[in-house]
Amino acid sequence: MSKPLDGSYDNIKKKIINNLYFKFSVIIILLIISLCCFFTVKNTHLSFFDIKGLVVYLTFFIFILVIFYCIVFFDKLKKIKKSVQIWQLYDIISFVFLSFAIISFISTLFLTPVSISGSSMEDTLYNNDKVLVWHFNYEPKKDDIVIIDVSRSHYQVYEESLYVKRVIASKGDKVVYQEGKLYINDNYYMEISKEIFNVMTSIKENNELKTILKDDYISLDCSICLGDNVSNSLDSRYLGAFYNDDILGSVKMRLLPLNRITIF
Repeated sequence: MSKPLDGSYDNIKKKIINNLYFKFSVIIILLIISLCCFFTVKNTHLSFFDIKGLVVYLTFFIFILVIFYCIVFFDKLKKIKKSVQIWQLYDIISFVFLSFAIISFISTLFLTPVSISGSSMEDTLYNNDKVLVWHFNYEPKKDDIVIIDVSRSHYQVYEESLYVKRVIASKGDKVVYQEGKLYINDNYYMEISKEIFNVMTSIKENNELKTILKDDYISLDCSICLGDNVSNSLDSRYLGAFYNDDILGSVKMRLLPLNRITIF
Protein backbone atom coordinates (compact mmCIF):
# COMPACT_ATOMS: atom_id res chain seq x y z
CA MET A 1 0.00 0.00 0.00
CA SER A 2 1.17 3.55 -0.67
CA LYS A 3 2.47 5.98 1.92
CA PRO A 4 -0.05 8.38 3.53
CA LEU A 5 -1.07 11.04 1.03
CA ASP A 6 -0.36 14.70 1.71
CA GLY A 7 -2.76 17.60 1.15
CA SER A 8 -1.46 18.78 -2.22
CA TYR A 9 -3.89 17.77 -4.98
CA ASP A 10 -1.10 17.49 -7.58
CA ASN A 11 0.95 15.26 -5.29
CA ILE A 12 -2.13 13.22 -4.45
CA LYS A 13 -2.90 12.78 -8.14
CA LYS A 14 0.69 11.78 -8.94
CA LYS A 15 0.80 9.16 -6.19
CA ILE A 16 -2.57 7.73 -7.19
CA ILE A 17 -1.46 7.42 -10.81
CA ASN A 18 1.84 5.78 -9.78
CA ASN A 19 -0.15 3.33 -7.70
CA LEU A 20 -2.39 2.64 -10.66
CA TYR A 21 0.61 1.96 -12.90
CA PHE A 22 2.01 -0.53 -10.39
CA LYS A 23 -1.29 -2.35 -9.82
CA PHE A 24 -2.11 -2.31 -13.51
CA SER A 25 1.29 -3.86 -14.33
CA VAL A 26 0.91 -6.60 -11.70
CA ILE A 27 -2.58 -7.54 -12.90
CA ILE A 28 -1.50 -7.53 -16.58
CA ILE A 29 1.35 -9.93 -15.72
CA LEU A 30 -1.04 -12.22 -13.80
CA LEU A 31 -3.52 -12.12 -16.67
CA ILE A 32 -0.89 -12.97 -19.30
CA ILE A 33 0.36 -15.94 -17.23
CA SER A 34 -3.23 -17.09 -16.67
CA LEU A 35 -3.98 -16.93 -20.39
CA CYS A 36 -0.80 -18.88 -21.17
CA CYS A 37 -1.94 -21.59 -18.72
CA PHE A 38 -5.55 -21.58 -19.93
CA PHE A 39 -5.24 -24.71 -22.06
CA THR A 40 -2.61 -26.56 -20.03
CA VAL A 41 -3.72 -26.46 -16.39
CA LYS A 42 -6.42 -28.92 -15.31
CA ASN A 43 -9.45 -27.65 -13.42
CA THR A 44 -8.71 -28.91 -9.91
CA HIS A 45 -12.06 -28.16 -8.23
CA LEU A 46 -9.94 -27.00 -5.29
CA SER A 47 -9.31 -23.32 -5.94
CA PHE A 48 -11.43 -20.17 -5.71
CA PHE A 49 -11.78 -20.05 -9.51
CA ASP A 50 -11.18 -22.26 -12.47
CA ILE A 51 -8.82 -20.70 -15.03
CA LYS A 52 -11.69 -19.16 -16.99
CA GLY A 53 -13.08 -17.52 -13.85
CA LEU A 54 -9.65 -16.15 -12.93
CA VAL A 55 -9.20 -14.60 -16.39
CA VAL A 56 -12.66 -12.97 -16.16
CA TYR A 57 -11.89 -11.58 -12.70
CA LEU A 58 -8.50 -10.17 -13.70
CA THR A 59 -9.97 -8.62 -16.86
CA PHE A 60 -12.70 -6.98 -14.78
CA PHE A 61 -10.12 -5.60 -12.35
CA ILE A 62 -8.11 -4.14 -15.24
CA PHE A 63 -11.28 -2.49 -16.56
CA ILE A 64 -11.93 -0.88 -13.15
CA LEU A 65 -8.33 0.39 -12.95
CA VAL A 66 -8.52 1.86 -16.45
CA ILE A 67 -11.78 3.68 -15.65
CA PHE A 68 -10.35 5.13 -12.46
CA TYR A 69 -7.15 6.13 -14.25
CA CYS A 70 -9.17 7.98 -16.89
CA ILE A 71 -11.15 9.81 -14.23
CA VAL A 72 -8.00 10.95 -12.41
CA PHE A 73 -6.11 11.75 -15.61
CA PHE A 74 -8.84 14.03 -16.97
CA ASP A 75 -9.12 15.81 -13.64
CA LYS A 76 -12.81 15.05 -13.15
CA LEU A 77 -12.39 14.67 -9.42
CA LYS A 78 -10.67 17.99 -8.78
CA LYS A 79 -13.81 19.34 -7.14
CA ILE A 80 -13.32 16.92 -4.22
CA LYS A 81 -9.61 17.58 -3.79
CA LYS A 82 -10.23 18.85 -0.26
CA SER A 83 -11.05 15.30 0.83
CA VAL A 84 -7.80 13.37 1.12
CA GLN A 85 -9.71 10.50 2.77
CA ILE A 86 -11.33 9.49 -0.51
CA TRP A 87 -7.91 8.80 -2.04
CA GLN A 88 -6.86 6.85 1.03
CA LEU A 89 -10.11 4.86 0.81
CA TYR A 90 -9.41 4.10 -2.85
CA ASP A 91 -5.89 3.01 -1.97
CA ILE A 92 -7.20 0.58 0.67
CA ILE A 93 -9.94 -0.83 -1.58
CA SER A 94 -7.65 -1.31 -4.57
CA PHE A 95 -5.02 -2.92 -2.32
CA VAL A 96 -7.65 -5.41 -1.08
CA PHE A 97 -8.68 -6.16 -4.68
CA LEU A 98 -5.06 -6.65 -5.71
CA SER A 99 -4.35 -8.92 -2.73
CA PHE A 100 -7.39 -11.04 -3.53
CA ALA A 101 -6.32 -11.24 -7.17
CA ILE A 102 -2.83 -12.47 -6.20
CA ILE A 103 -4.22 -15.01 -3.70
CA SER A 104 -6.74 -16.24 -6.27
CA PHE A 105 -4.01 -16.51 -8.90
CA ILE A 106 -1.76 -18.57 -6.63
CA SER A 107 -4.65 -20.77 -5.50
CA THR A 108 -5.93 -21.37 -9.03
CA LEU A 109 -2.60 -22.19 -10.63
CA PHE A 110 -0.28 -23.44 -7.91
CA LEU A 111 -1.11 -24.05 -4.23
CA THR A 112 -4.51 -24.51 -2.62
CA PRO A 113 -5.36 -24.96 1.08
CA VAL A 114 -7.47 -28.06 1.75
CA SER A 115 -9.05 -29.47 4.91
CA ILE A 116 -8.66 -33.20 5.51
CA SER A 117 -11.80 -35.18 6.32
CA GLY A 118 -11.75 -38.72 7.68
CA SER A 119 -9.20 -41.12 9.13
CA SER A 120 -8.03 -43.08 6.08
CA MET A 121 -4.57 -41.44 6.12
CA GLU A 122 -3.78 -41.84 9.82
CA ASP A 123 -1.09 -41.78 11.22
CA THR A 124 0.14 -39.39 8.53
CA LEU A 125 -2.83 -37.02 8.25
CA TYR A 126 -5.70 -36.64 10.69
CA ASN A 127 -9.27 -35.41 10.47
CA ASN A 128 -9.45 -31.58 10.19
CA ASP A 129 -5.76 -31.19 9.36
CA LYS A 130 -5.19 -28.20 7.06
CA VAL A 131 -2.79 -28.86 4.19
CA LEU A 132 -1.40 -27.16 1.08
CA VAL A 133 -1.91 -28.99 -2.22
CA TRP A 134 0.33 -28.36 -5.26
CA HIS A 135 -1.59 -28.85 -8.51
CA PHE A 136 0.32 -27.01 -11.26
CA ASN A 137 1.01 -29.52 -14.08
CA TYR A 138 1.12 -32.28 -11.48
CA GLU A 139 1.95 -35.86 -12.47
CA PRO A 140 1.50 -38.58 -9.81
CA LYS A 141 4.61 -40.28 -8.46
CA LYS A 142 5.05 -43.20 -6.10
CA ASP A 143 4.75 -42.30 -2.39
CA ASP A 144 3.06 -38.94 -3.08
CA ILE A 145 0.08 -38.07 -0.90
CA VAL A 146 -2.57 -36.96 -3.37
CA ILE A 147 -6.07 -35.52 -3.66
CA ILE A 148 -8.29 -37.59 -5.96
CA ASP A 149 -11.56 -36.57 -7.60
CA VAL A 150 -13.79 -39.66 -7.41
CA SER A 151 -16.94 -37.94 -8.69
CA ARG A 152 -16.80 -39.75 -12.04
CA SER A 153 -19.53 -42.38 -12.22
CA HIS A 154 -17.29 -45.39 -12.85
CA TYR A 155 -15.83 -45.09 -9.33
CA GLN A 156 -19.36 -45.52 -7.93
CA VAL A 157 -18.69 -43.25 -4.96
CA TYR A 158 -21.74 -41.27 -3.90
CA GLU A 159 -20.72 -39.48 -0.70
CA GLU A 160 -17.53 -37.39 -0.76
CA SER A 161 -16.11 -36.42 -4.15
CA LEU A 162 -12.50 -35.82 -3.04
CA TYR A 163 -10.28 -38.47 -1.44
CA VAL A 164 -6.80 -38.17 0.05
CA LYS A 165 -4.61 -41.24 -0.48
CA ARG A 166 -1.02 -42.29 -1.07
CA VAL A 167 0.25 -43.36 -4.49
CA ILE A 168 1.84 -46.79 -4.11
CA ALA A 169 2.45 -47.28 -7.84
CA SER A 170 2.07 -45.17 -10.97
CA LYS A 171 2.83 -45.40 -14.67
CA GLY A 172 6.10 -47.26 -15.26
CA ASP A 173 6.17 -48.96 -11.86
CA LYS A 174 6.38 -52.75 -11.59
CA VAL A 175 3.46 -54.40 -9.78
CA VAL A 176 3.54 -58.14 -9.09
CA TYR A 177 1.36 -60.58 -7.16
CA GLN A 178 3.11 -63.66 -5.82
CA GLU A 179 1.88 -66.19 -3.28
CA GLY A 180 -0.56 -63.82 -1.58
CA LYS A 181 1.88 -60.91 -1.46
CA LEU A 182 2.04 -57.61 -3.35
CA TYR A 183 5.40 -56.41 -4.64
CA ILE A 184 6.06 -52.89 -5.93
CA ASN A 185 9.26 -52.51 -7.94
CA ASP A 186 10.41 -55.86 -6.51
CA ASN A 187 9.90 -54.66 -2.93
CA TYR A 188 7.37 -56.37 -0.66
CA TYR A 189 4.45 -54.07 0.13
CA MET A 190 1.62 -56.02 1.79
CA GLU A 191 -0.39 -59.21 1.82
CA ILE A 192 -3.53 -59.23 -0.33
CA SER A 193 -5.82 -61.71 -2.05
CA LYS A 194 -5.71 -62.41 -5.77
CA GLU A 195 -9.20 -60.91 -6.12
CA ILE A 196 -8.14 -57.60 -4.58
CA PHE A 197 -4.99 -57.55 -6.72
CA ASN A 198 -7.13 -57.93 -9.84
CA VAL A 199 -9.34 -55.04 -8.78
CA MET A 200 -6.53 -52.66 -7.83
CA THR A 201 -4.71 -53.26 -11.13
CA SER A 202 -7.79 -52.60 -13.27
CA ILE A 203 -9.84 -49.66 -14.43
CA LYS A 204 -13.44 -49.55 -15.53
CA GLU A 205 -13.79 -48.68 -19.20
CA ASN A 206 -17.07 -48.94 -21.10
CA ASN A 207 -18.53 -50.82 -18.13
CA GLU A 208 -15.79 -53.44 -18.35
CA LEU A 209 -12.69 -54.01 -16.24
CA LYS A 210 -9.44 -53.46 -18.09
CA THR A 211 -6.03 -54.28 -16.68
CA ILE A 212 -3.53 -51.44 -16.39
CA LEU A 213 -0.55 -53.84 -16.47
CA LYS A 214 1.57 -54.91 -19.38
CA ASP A 215 4.39 -57.36 -18.62
CA ASP A 216 3.92 -56.53 -14.91
CA TYR A 217 4.39 -52.77 -15.46
CA ILE A 218 1.70 -50.09 -15.30
CA SER A 219 1.34 -49.06 -18.93
CA LEU A 220 -1.64 -46.69 -18.72
CA ASP A 221 -1.92 -43.20 -17.24
CA CYS A 222 -3.23 -44.57 -13.97
CA SER A 223 -2.11 -44.91 -10.37
CA ILE A 224 -2.78 -47.35 -7.57
CA CYS A 225 -3.59 -45.43 -4.39
CA LEU A 226 -4.16 -46.67 -0.84
CA GLY A 227 -4.85 -45.04 2.50
CA ASP A 228 -2.10 -45.28 5.11
CA ASN A 229 -4.75 -46.56 7.51
CA VAL A 230 -5.38 -49.68 5.42
CA SER A 231 -7.94 -51.08 7.88
CA ASN A 232 -10.22 -48.07 7.36
CA SER A 233 -9.76 -46.82 3.81
CA LEU A 234 -11.86 -46.95 0.65
CA ASP A 235 -9.18 -47.04 -2.04
CA SER A 236 -7.84 -48.91 -5.07
CA ARG A 237 -8.47 -52.25 -3.38
CA TYR A 238 -12.20 -51.63 -3.87
CA LEU A 239 -12.45 -48.87 -6.52
CA GLY A 240 -9.68 -49.99 -8.84
CA ALA A 241 -6.83 -47.88 -10.16
CA PHE A 242 -7.38 -44.12 -10.49
CA TYR A 243 -6.94 -42.22 -13.73
CA ASN A 244 -4.11 -39.71 -13.40
CA ASP A 245 -6.44 -37.05 -14.80
CA ASP A 246 -8.56 -37.52 -11.67
CA ILE A 247 -5.58 -36.99 -9.35
CA LEU A 248 -5.72 -33.26 -8.74
CA GLY A 249 -2.52 -32.59 -6.87
CA SER A 250 -0.01 -33.55 -4.20
CA VAL A 251 -0.09 -32.61 -0.51
CA LYS A 252 3.12 -30.65 0.14
CA MET A 253 2.68 -29.26 3.62
CA ARG A 254 0.50 -29.54 6.73
CA LEU A 255 -0.25 -26.03 8.03
CA LEU A 256 -2.47 -26.82 11.00
CA PRO A 257 -2.46 -27.75 13.78
CA LEU A 258 0.65 -25.76 14.57
CA ASN A 259 2.20 -28.49 16.69
CA ARG A 260 2.20 -30.84 13.70
CA ILE A 261 3.45 -28.60 10.88
CA THR A 262 5.03 -30.95 8.36
CA ILE A 263 6.59 -30.73 4.90
CA PHE A 264 5.92 -33.80 2.76
